[in-house]
Amino acid sequence: MSYQLQNQFNVWWQTLANKETFDTYQKTIQLTWRILQETAKLVWLFLCLGLVSFTWLGETSQQSGRQLKDWIASIPEPKADYIWSETRERLTAITRSSATSLVSQAKEQLGLPTEPKAVLSAPSPARSAAPPKESVTASPKVEVGAVTPAVPSEPEE
Repeated sequence: MSYQLQNQFNVWWQTLANKETFDTYQKTIQLTWRILQETAKLVWLFLCLGLVSFTWLGETSQQSGRQLKDWIASIPEPKADYIWSETRERLTAITRSSATSLVSQAKEQLGLPTEPKAVLSAPSPARSAAPPKESVTASPKVEVGAVTPAVPSEPEE
């Protein structure tokens, strides 16, 4: 048994001590070291790319945020009292024209004469006699749903 062990050890040592084995291991270690260096360079370049991208994204978002803030600040802010008075006026006009139209249609269907001036359009006693405020707008004021009173036709005999 010791002869086999010694024989195997000699074969192993001759293979290990062979010049070709030494050259192969040396090339393998050199190639592995070169691969590790190139990998480290590639990782470094990816880190640099990430840093530059992060910086660019931060600067761009700050600039966009400033531009948005300036744009919002440049928009004229409507005043709350103007909005409420304009809304009230428009709702009142719509309600009056709808009520007038409804009464006129009901009278027409019943065959009653329609009056040129509706009762609902007269100012109520609780309101002041002052004329309504005119609002300043860029577009002309148009009443939505305004209806001209219908003239009843002559009954056929």
